[in-house]
Amino acid sequence: LLKQKPELVLLDFYLPDGDAFDLIEFIKSNEELATIPIILLTQESAVQIKVRSFSEGIYDFVTKPFNSAELLARIESHLARAEELKAATYKAQQLGDLVLDTEAKSASFKSGDQLCPLNLSPIEFKILQCLMANPNKVRTREQLALAAWKRKFFQSRTIDRHISSIRKKLGPCSNYLQTVSQGGYRLSDVHTSEVSL
Repeated sequence: LLKQKPELVLLDFYLPDGDAFDLIEFIKSNEELATIPIILLTQESAVQIKVRSFSEGIYDFVTKPFNSAELLARIESHLARAEELKAATYKAQQLGDLVLDTEAKSASFKSGDQLCPLNLSPIEFKILQCLMANPNKVRTREQLALAAWKRKFFQSRTIDRHISSIRKKLGPCSNYLQTVSQGGYRLSDVHTSEVSL
């Protein structure tokens, strides 16, 4: 769950090592997973099971046996509702005057009251996104390569060239992109003395 972060959980009430409420409690108590919709499948039709299901934050409750077309319709409905909620609460990431919109796949910097778009390639955007998701933290070349190409094997000069290109495109925010000796790169709007640009 933590690695894949599914869009929806379809959960059978009876699990090999306990009932579904143990897993539901884990999901709902985890900040990263708490908003994932859960549909519970069970042979139980008792009112108290249904009441507890909804009080635990279950989105829907389906009693076996069920019609597969109905179940698919419920899944699609909950996914659409979750997407609407996500869109309504979505905010672009911002660091100082740098703004990254992961939904629109765009980056820009603020100049006064205006947003000036950055013309980044898809790979440059992924690298900047990785740095922006970890502000003020050093990201190694390996971590950046994994974010950009989903692989660990790369030529370090390739990453360095992309970083150099991003830095040029950042305009007045170019000093945000910092090279850390023997470490990698960091995105920060705070100047630090251990940086070599």
